[in-house]
Amino acid sequence: MKDLPNTLISIHKSNMKRILSVLILISLQLVSTFAQVLHQDSTTVVTRPDSIMLNEVTIKGYRPSYKMTPEGLSTRIEGTVLSKLGNVNDVLSTIPSIVKERGRIEVFGKGVPLIYINGRKIYDMTELDQIKSEDIKDIELITSPGAKYASTVKAVIKIRTIRKRKGGLGFDVRSSYYQSENSDIVEQLNWNYQHKKIDVFGSLYYKMENQCWNTSTYQTLYADTLWSLHFEQRSRTKAQHFKMMNGVNYAFNGSHSIGFHYTLTLRPHTINNNTIKSNILADKQEYDDINNQIHDNESYNPAHLLNIYYKGKIKDTEIDFNGDYLFNKSEDRVNRMENSLYQDSRYVSSDNLTRNELFAARLLFGHPLLKGKLTIGCEYTYTLRDNQYVSYNNFIPSSANRIKEQHATPFIAYSKDVYIGDLTVGLRYEYVKYDYFDDDAHQNNQNHTFHNIFPHASLTSRLGKLRLNLSYSAKTLRPNYQQLSGNISYANRYNLQSGNPLLKYEKIHDISLTGTWKFLQFSFGYNNRIDAIIYWARQYGSHSELTSYINFPSLKNLNASISLSPTLSRWSPILDIAIRKQIMSVQTDNGNFHMGQPVWQFKLDNTFDMGKGWMSSINMWMRTKGNWENYYWSRNILSIDFSLSKSLLKDKLKIQFQAFDLLRMKKGAILHSDFIESTQISWTDNREIALTIRYIFNLHNNRYKGTGAGNEEKGRL
Repeated sequence: MKDLPNTLISIHKSNMKRILSVLILISLQLVSTFAQVLHQDSTTVVTRPDSIMLNEVTIKGYRPSYKMTPEGLSTRIEGTVLSKLGNVNDVLSTIPSIVKERGRIEVFGKGVPLIYINGRKIYDMTELDQIKSEDIKDIELITSPGAKYASTVKAVIKIRTIRKRKGGLGFDVRSSYYQSENSDIVEQLNWNYQHKKIDVFGSLYYKMENQCWNTSTYQTLYADTLWSLHFEQRSRTKAQHFKMMNGVNYAFNGSHSIGFHYTLTLRPHTINNNTIKSNILADKQEYDDINNQIHDNESYNPAHLLNIYYKGKIKDTEIDFNGDYLFNKSEDRVNRMENSLYQDSRYVSSDNLTRNELFAARLLFGHPLLKGKLTIGCEYTYTLRDNQYVSYNNFIPSSANRIKEQHATPFIAYSKDVYIGDLTVGLRYEYVKYDYFDDDAHQNNQNHTFHNIFPHASLTSRLGKLRLNLSYSAKTLRPNYQQLSGNISYANRYNLQSGNPLLKYEKIHDISLTGTWKFLQFSFGYNNRIDAIIYWARQYGSHSELTSYINFPSLKNLNASISLSPTLSRWSPILDIAIRKQIMSVQTDNGNFHMGQPVWQFKLDNTFDMGKGWMSSINMWMRTKGNWENYYWSRNILSIDFSLSKSLLKDKLKIQFQAFDLLRMKKGAILHSDFIESTQISWTDNREIALTIRYIFNLHNNRYKGTGAGNEEKGRL
């Protein structure tokens, strides 16, 4: 070991000699070439052959995985190991700040994003399974959307695919089998036909789903009597989903295209069977013991969604129009048998009918102005929702309500390259008229008209290899229509549920700073939610609780994250560390609670390219205890997933084996509200294995450019 320093010095000197030799030889070559030029005259070119043999020279370049855009942060997929993972769903879970859990995609600190594929808004998450990862060019994450997005949109994911110039008929067949405590299957066919200017495409999708989940709940009601309630719930759901989508796209030329996109969704009877065992104490003395058997039958009429679009360019002016229509109708019949040991037994039957209808249109113009780009547009949405709750046993009253809501939202945005970077500013005005009817009677005290202005500003700059984006935006959060419903529904004799027609809209001010440097990405953010909508429970009667929603005056949040994604030969790890801390205190009749414990999130994705078509991955995700709104997440949760795949027949055939939630995580939460403290632990059948076989033949990306209108309203419905 004592000779190691001398050895290192010797190696270092040897490398220096080689480098100097290469530099000298290159210099001699340049001098020789320059001498040849000096000896040439006006009519004669003198060349002098000069051969120089160089040792092997390796030139290495760095191409970053991340790229700052004027709107957000783009992650390159094409040409990286991420292009071999499988489909879009598999890739999204590896993107920093994106968490995918049980099919639900969220952006850390922002919530559920809007997702676009080649500019087209998607409404069905199964579309993410339809695109192979090797067809993805890049994925852009926007955490501070500008004025052209609805004021309720807090995050956007844009997926861009590689343009292929194939033609003719192509198809993609997929079959998946999932095994946990129950069995699930997915069958899917995607097809398209392209010929010159026309593009016809569609898909058929079927899913048979069996789910189970278990909860253990402890509640304490601080009333005249101290009530202690313990519920053990076991739930089983069987459901089937059919979906058929068809569309046509026609490109007149490179400047004009039109198309329509129609989706029909069928959901036959969904059966939910629940068993709830309840033990109730009054002032620490046994009061009741109840066994609940609940049979829930949900049925859905065919749901329709139609989008038509025109996208064109006249001289320097871009035009983008979208029109949407949505209709769905559902019925939920619930029968409950409550067998009480000490009190009266009950049979409770109810029926909930819901009907939704939406019309939306969006028109946008873009034009160059003063070496920048000016975008102006307007969006109009009309929504009608009917909700009827029928109680057949009079334990709670029957009710019916209707909601009519109109939105008119003009907006303007301007982007330009300035001395210090790319600057984007925008302004969005929103007029909202909300009418609430209770049994066909117009409720003046529950009707609202809103006039709001939402500014946005963003600056993207570069300092050497460091790229930074600083942005500010004003947003809002509108309660969904279930949260606005005044109907009281029956869970059991101790638990009732309702919405709150008096809810105000949230107003959110958000500031964020995002940066990239080589394979490192980081962000810092602050937001203030004014009139935040939170889950709340209050006493109803002598020993029952009514869970609903209220507006909390102000809820402030701080968040930060850092991500590293180096490439180490065949191993491509991605480490994502994030923290979120809120500033909040909750005053209840049981005391004052400071809800400021931070929540940490860790994500480590490991992808291995083993060659010859073999790929594997081990992904881990962890969230620590901490506070979120008026909850305390009381358990650390850890999820581990595994995947192994093999590509055959020049990547036309793929076989993939997956294992999800190997440790079977359990979630725990404590809810603080008036008179009530509730503690719950829940776990599902997320731990499962899956086998997927997929065959793709000549499938090409459809050229549909419709982006949809009223996208935020569709989510609320």
